[in-house]
Amino acid sequence: MTTPNAAVLLGEQRRYLLVRPTGFAGYLAAVLIALTVATGMATAWSAWNDYYVFEQFEQGSATVGPDEVVAAEDLRVALTLTNYGLYLLAGIAFITWLYQVRRNAEIFCDAPHRRSQRWVGWSWVVPIVNFWYPFQVVSDIWKASDPATPRRLDSLRTVPGSPQLGLWWGFWMASYAVSTLGGLVLVAPTVTPLDELRAVALVITAAEMLTAVAGVLIILCVHRIIRWQAQARA
Repeated sequence: MTTPNAAVLLGEQRRYLLVRPTGFAGYLAAVLIALTVATGMATAWSAWNDYYVFEQFEQGSATVGPDEVVAAEDLRVALTLTNYGLYLLAGIAFITWLYQVRRNAEIFCDAPHRRSQRWVGWSWVVPIVNFWYPFQVVSDIWKASDPATPRRLDSLRTVPGSPQLGLWWGFWMASYAVSTLGGLVLVAPTVTPLDELRAVALVITAAEMLTAVAGVLIILCVHRIIRWQAQARA
């Protein structure tokens, strides 16, 4: 006859059979994030290239004419559009993965998350709350997925947060701030077109460098959560 303790253990084991693999979606998101970072850095380079080509043109360089100026600008526009496209794809892939790991996280730990499942996606696009809701969503998934977190828990607030996630969100918000404030500055009239190109290059470079750091940090977090959720639980 099955003992009560054995029956409880069997029930726990069956609970974990509901866990679904998330590696494909997670690593697809990671690859797209990496490509977004790479094209972002390429966009920053093209902005400086656009600036230097126009500077040589204004100085009357014999090797730089109107065609070279147009070509440099077209390259920057093409890389910017490519970066935006990859950014959108990476965002869709990342949110899709978040839904999957959120479902698993609720199996690993009974403690309620701060935000409901519908906020896993909406938190990124709803104004104002998108400054902190996405971080809370990812942070709670991280805490619940950690094998060191007890399954039976009243609140995830008692689980220490991740400094790595904090850094990721800090760099991501800094990138957003630089892009937004930089865009407002660029709306103001500039002395010359060359000054405007230099300002554009500075803003893009600063924003993309911050985005690159945030991208590396979130890729590492994705890898960690995938590994945690793939571990066998007793």
